[in-house]
Amino acid sequence: MNISKKDSESIQNGILRYQKILASAKARDLNESDTVTIITDMLNDVFGYDKYLEITSEFAVRNTFCDLAVKVNNKIEYLVECKSVGTELKDNHLKQAVDYGANQGVSWVILTNGIIWKLYKIRFEKPIGYDLVAQFDVAALNPRTEDARELLYILHKSAIEKNLRQEHFEKSQLINPYTVAQVLISEPVIGALRREIRKLSDIKLEAGELTKLLLNDVVKRDLIESETAKEAEKTVRKLQKSLDRKLARKKEQDGARVAPAVLEPPVGQQGEQGGESAEPAAAR
Repeated sequence: MNISKKDSESIQNGILRYQKILASAKARDLNESDTVTIITDMLNDVFGYDKYLEITSEFAVRNTFCDLAVKVNNKIEYLVECKSVGTELKDNHLKQAVDYGANQGVSWVILTNGIIWKLYKIRFEKPIGYDLVAQFDVAALNPRTEDARELLYILHKSAIEKNLRQEHFEKSQLINPYTVAQVLISEPVIGALRREIRKLSDIKLEAGELTKLLLNDVVKRDLIESETAKEAEKTVRKLQKSLDRKLARKKEQDGARVAPAVLEPPVGQQGEQGGESAEPAAAR
C-alpha cells in the first residue's frame, strides 16, 4: 500500500498511545459509554476522521441510534457498533451491526470494543449476508512494523479515497483457503497437474483419478464441503464466467481489427490503363 509518511506516522504514534489508554481502560473495566469516547478519539487520531464533522452518535436507525456513524463527503461510510472495552464481541453484537447497515443501505460496518476491531461488508441479498474483511487486536499489534500499519490503514479515511478498502475486500474474497481449494480442483488445474505428472513419469493419469486423490487425501474436507466452501465455489464460478466473457469480447475485437486481405489480380489479368476490366482468359 502507498501510505503517506504523515498517515503512517499518525497510525504508528496513535496506536502506541492508545495501547496504553486501552490497557488502563480494561483494567478499570470502563463502561460502554466511556469506551465509545475512546473509540471516537481513535477514529480521529489514528484513522484520520474529523470527530466534529465526520463522526456522529446521532444517526437514527429505525427509531434508535447506532453507537457511531462515520460520514465522509455527505455519505455514510461506516456504521460502528461499540461495546465496552471488557466485553467479548459475539455473534449477536454482529447481527445488530449488520441489521443497522442493512436497514440504511450502508455496506460497511465496524464492530469493536476499542481493542478488537472487526470490519465487515454487507451483501444485500436474500437473506442478508456479510463477509469479514479485516480484523485486528490493537493490544497485540506492533505498529512499528509495515504489515501492522498496512492492516490498520484499511480503516483510514485515505483508504476510502484511494479505494483500497474495496481492493482489500476483493483480495480477501479470492485469496483464502476455500477459494484456493476450489481453483485447485478446477478443470484447468487438474489438466496442468496431469501434464506435469506425465512429464515426470510418463504415466497417464485420468482426470477423475487425480480429482479423487485431491479430494480424499490432499484438500481438507471442510474446504470443499462446508457452507463457506459453497460460497467460495460460487465466487470462483462467477469469476470464471467474467473471465470467459472478457476473453470472448477480446477475441471479437481482435477479429474486427483484422481487415480481410484484398488480393490483387495477376498482372496478366489487370485491366488496361483507363479503367477497363481484364477479359477472362477463356474469352480471349
